[in-house]
Amino acid sequence: TKKYDIRAAFCGHDKLLTIANAGSALVNGTYITNGFRNGRVLFKNIDHKHECVIYCNPKRGWTLAHHDAVYYFSFPLTKYPPSTDPESEWHTQYGKFPLPHIVYPQK
Repeated sequence: TKKYDIRAAFCGHDKLLTIANAGSALVNGTYITNGFRNGRVLFKNIDHKHECVIYCNPKRGWTLAHHDAVYYFSFPLTKYPPSTDPESEWHTQYGKFPLPHIVYPQK
């Protein structure tokens, strides 16, 4: 049998991203598109059993949450969760430092 890597089926900013180096380790991992929320794509973590999601809050920016607890949020609003210079775009609510760094797949 062939092993199928779900990551190979997804590429681009709107389908797949990886979070690394967040101080709250439970949010680290690979996220894939899992529907929409507030008219923007919703990402769900697929690496472990933690219920972590990334969704857009149009009044603030992107939210990185575990269940209903907001660990990190971005400001200002961007088209996709910000990946460059995480120190200036991501902020912590319940999360620990360092702030998360988002990596998108190479096209």
